Amino acid sequence: MNTEPGDDDLEAWIDGLRGRAPASGRDLPREALALRDLLTDPDSRQPLPPPDAYARQRLIFRLKREGLLQSSSWMTDTRTWALAAGVVAVALGLRIVFPGGEGPAPDLAEITAIRGVDGVPTLRVDDPVARGQTLAVALQAAGSTVRHLLLPDGTYLVEALVTAPQRPAVDQVLIPMGIAIPENGHLRIVLVRK
Repeated sequence: MNTEPGDDDLEAWIDGLRGRAPASGRDLPREALALRDLLTDPDSRQPLPPPDAYARQRLIFRLKREGLLQSSSWMTDTRTWALAAGVVAVALGLRIVFPGGEGPAPDLAEITAIRGVDGVPTLRVDDPVARGQTLAVALQAAGSTVRHLLLPDGTYLVEALVTAPQRPAVDQVLIPMGIAIPENGHLRIVLVRK
């Protein structure tokens, strides 16, 4: 029932792979014998020759052209550049909102506290914003959670939550100014212009 002229050759080749002798009595093609040997005895495999650099480059180019290979370089990834732009924008925004750096940092030891309304310490200073920011940074460095803001009337408010393990470090910041941490740990300090 062979309808195609090459069917006899194909059948002979498949029979050779199966290990049968061809019905026509001819010898098996060399390719069929080599393939059968490779499939039946994996130890007889020859090592592959080293890849040709030009052929490899052509293959990579073709895979990229057909969309099957994406570039893995982080430098070409738009997400990387978007993240970097976001970090730069945040840094510039923080620099604009909290300019700082306009002269030497004020010394916290020269600030003395007076008692304000409801026992809240009030500090009379030349520059409430600069001193308040410095105080907030010092309290944060001591480990407390700090919130600070400039009020509409020009006073500067610093609030901090001081836990028991943070008390010794925060005391070192506050004692030179004559301020004690309240028992509940909620510290509030108001800074006003002299």
